[in-house]
Amino acid sequence: MKFQARALIIASTLLGAMTSLAPAFADGMVSYPYDWVLELKTKPLTRQFEYQGSTLKKIEKVLVEYHPAKDADTKTAYEFLWYNGGKALGMEKQRKFDLPQGEGVAIRVSHMNGSSTEGENKAAANAILRLALDTYLNKNPIVQVRLPAETFNDITNHLVSLGMQVAPEGVEDGAYSSNLTLFLYSEPDGNKKVLYI
Repeated sequence: MKFQARALIIASTLLGAMTSLAPAFADGMVSYPYDWVLELKTKPLTRQFEYQGSTLKKIEKVLVEYHPAKDADTKTAYEFLWYNGGKALGMEKQRKFDLPQGEGVAIRVSHMNGSSTEGENKAAANAILRLALDTYLNKNPIVQVRLPAETFNDITNHLVSLGMQVAPEGVEDGAYSSNLTLFLYSEPDGNKKVLYI
């Protein structure tokens, strides 16, 4: 049991060190501490179900694509998610989650209109956890989650409302029990938060 705990602490420490690395240059190529990027793009659909008697007044759509970390131009559609006020309504899978097992991923959130609504922020938080399940089942570690600086706190708070906890500051990685740890960073840089379940 002690060996497993030590191995977990060592693995968590190494993962924490990897997430703090900036892209480095090697042989003229930019290298990242992850292999794939899962992009979540939120979009409000303000008039999607606007007709008399409809209770669905505001719909948020999340488009999910992935691409190799070093090739943002080669995007593959994965799924579309629909929300109403952050509550899941539906999903349309475009393909199987077929990233190579064991390769690290980063999740990157953006808002197609530049700014976002409260519903989009809730939808983004929910979609992050859904993708965390997909990556977990496919044995792909989430190295980091990149959030827009202007919505960093809102999305973080919604993740907490969905059951995640804020890791204690100044406590070594692995000093708390966790089934899932998300290292959140803002874009541009400036905010960082560690959440866990």
